[in-house]
Amino acid sequence: MYNQIRAIIKKGVKMVNSIVQIESQNENNKSFGTGFVIDKDDKGIYVLTCQHVIDDVEIPVVDALPTEIIVQSDFIDMAVLYIPNLHLEPLPLQIDKCESREVDVIGFSQFNHNLSQKKHIIATLFKNTIELHSSEDDSFYFARKIKANDDYSFDRGNSGSPVICQKSGCVIAMISNKEGSDIAYAIEIASLEEVWKQLKYICEKSNKSNIHKEFYNNLNTLKEKIEIKKEKLKNKKQKKEPQKKSPIKYYVAGILTVIVAYGIHLFLQSPKEIFKNNYKVINIPSNDTLNVREDTGTVYKILGELPFNAKNIAVSKCIPNDTGKEWCRIQYGSLIGWVRSKYISIDKSKTNPIDKHKNYFRAEENNLFFQLTYPSSVKKGEPIMLTAILENRGKTESIGGITLSFPQRPLLEYSIDYNNFETLTLYKIGESIYNHHKNQAKKMKAIHPLIEAESSKWKKGDINSFAITITPPTDFTSFKIRARASLTVNRPIPTNGTFDQQYFKSKEIIIPIVN
Repeated sequence: MYNQIRAIIKKGVKMVNSIVQIESQNENNKSFGTGFVIDKDDKGIYVLTCQHVIDDVEIPVVDALPTEIIVQSDFIDMAVLYIPNLHLEPLPLQIDKCESREVDVIGFSQFNHNLSQKKHIIATLFKNTIELHSSEDDSFYFARKIKANDDYSFDRGNSGSPVICQKSGCVIAMISNKEGSDIAYAIEIASLEEVWKQLKYICEKSNKSNIHKEFYNNLNTLKEKIEIKKEKLKNKKQKKEPQKKSPIKYYVAGILTVIVAYGIHLFLQSPKEIFKNNYKVINIPSNDTLNVREDTGTVYKILGELPFNAKNIAVSKCIPNDTGKEWCRIQYGSLIGWVRSKYISIDKSKTNPIDKHKNYFRAEENNLFFQLTYPSSVKKGEPIMLTAILENRGKTESIGGITLSFPQRPLLEYSIDYNNFETLTLYKIGESIYNHHKNQAKKMKAIHPLIEAESSKWKKGDINSFAITITPPTDFTSFKIRARASLTVNRPIPTNGTFDQQYFKSKEIIIPIVN
């Protein structure tokens, strides 16, 4: 594969050799990502990568050597590893913008189930730089949107890959995530300033200022260059501004800037809606089944099988693989994996009100993301499909789930379309409720019918979901749902009383029923 990668040389440094694969020490964990050398000392090297790569591999190793996590930041998705006993040259870093929008991206990607390859992607930067600001303090970082040129694509494992300016041969950014096969987002090298802040804080709190002192000082020098760049940009903007402008215009422009930056932040950080339509299996003989694989190709492990007549299949996305064949990521019950797109199709025979005029309730609080999708209205006698998603964006928790209660107290009729929570339970009026909280007694009674979905051992990034179809009573003119979500054992819970005395936020949703 090295023969396919151009030798990019800057000041005699062979850059390709300084781009490394980050794997897991656990042989059963097949996750991997990319990193690249940004500094060195007499004993080892410092490698920059993405925070989410470290989360995925859990125990990172480089060339089978153990690593030390020096600093990591969820905010900017950056992490720095130290690998002793490995000696590679740092890549040249560039703070100033690339004079050309043409860039090279070099990183690791999946070749087949057991092999990976170092892949060279030629890409083009979008024109504008994006500033993403913290909602908690004055921190912010720079990001760039990148499009792979024809016949190139971003793949699994590219996270942490350096983005190299073709004009200068220096690294200007690092791939953080991808929007599609040909679009990715990269964090600019100038964002290392935030890593320096984190490292400074760690050193002060742990009294370890002499550990990795040289690396800390080098980052400090880089930080000073970043501040000079910011000052130049500030002065440049001031020179371009007219001397007289309406204060109202400044105020409106400021508000628009905040809204745009926040919108981009949500776009990058918030999960897209996972499940879209009801699909069914097609083109499979009645005596055969459809294989569900670990990734987009027949070389990957078979995770399970779909019956020839399977329905109610959820599809999250469809993408082509290296051979041009399109594969779709599906969920069928608790089975999640990839199937060839030609073997599934939208089930048009099934009434699916979720596809018509969808509404969403989304909430994010205390590192918990919750989304409930429902139809804006249904006809009398028409079933209602509800899709619920819960994501843990914080530390590991021991219990969590979603509760839907129905204050109109109907005799609830429902079916499960798919579910990957550990349990999904219907409680009738008057039944005892016990959701495993340490301070909760079994005396609590349901005053409404309710459905509770739960799972234990939530790791950061875990997502669970379910979809149910409910048939409302024919004499209802609207259907009410109260939606709640929780992801901790530390929330206040009464030791007795009714379900509605539980202290966490809920949302009442009203779905009109029309003739």
